[in-house]
Parts: sequence; structure tokens; C-alpha cells
Amino acid sequence: MSILCFEDIKSRRLAGNWNVLNDLIDQKGFPPGYVVGRRRFWLELDVLTWLKTQPTEKMRVRGAAKANKAKAVGDV
Repeated sequence: MSILCFEDIKSRRLAGNWNVLNDLIDQKGFPPGYVVGRRRFWLELDVLTWLKTQPTEKMRVRGAAKANKAKAVGDV
């Protein structure tokens, strides 16, 4: 079991700063973690479990990829 600090959360691009992280905790159900002294830590399992519950965004197809997709659909 791995323990993550804020820098780990930041490097995984889950939150770029504390304000965003606090919003995730308050509004999106991100695990609040554990406070030890003046630092906060998260169990990697808690973060991964939360990630699995989040909806995924479909990628928007743009430009040449959109044209190729339309062409492929038209060929069928």
C-alpha cells in the first residue's frame, strides 16, 4: 500500500493546487486523506477507488480525425 502526499496528487494531475484539491474533497467526494502533524497524506488505494467512480469524458473528435471518421462511416 502506497502513501501519497500532495506533490504526488499534483504530479498525477488530479489537482494543481490546494484550492482545487479542497474543491474536489468538498464537492466531488475525493478522499480527505489523513493529517499527520501539519501534512496531509492519502492512501493510494483510496485515490484509485475514487478515480474508478468518476465519469469519464468522451474525447471530442476534431479536424482530420473527424473527417476520416465521417468518411469511414460513409463507406460502410
